[in-house]
Amino acid sequence: MGLLLAAIGLPYFLLSTTGPLVQSWVARTPWSARVYRYFSLSNLASLLSLLCYPVLIEPRSSLLQQAQGWS
Repeated sequence: MGLLLAAIGLPYFLLSTTGPLVQSWVARTPWSARVYRYFSLSNLASLLSLLCYPVLIEPRSSLLQQAQGWS
C-alpha cells in the first residue's frame, strides 16, 4: 500500500496542487509573452523521452534498476 501511495498518490497530488498555480500564472501573463511556447517545448521533450527510452535506457539497465527507477 505504501508503494502504491508513493508511486501513484504522491505524483498525482503534486500535479493536482500545482495545476491551479500554473493556470493562475498563465492568466496573469501578457499576451505577447507567448506562453504556448512552453507547452510546445514540454510536448517535444515528452516525445523525445518516449522515443529515446527503448533505445537508451532499456538496453543499458536491468529490469530491477528500471523497476526501482519507476517507483
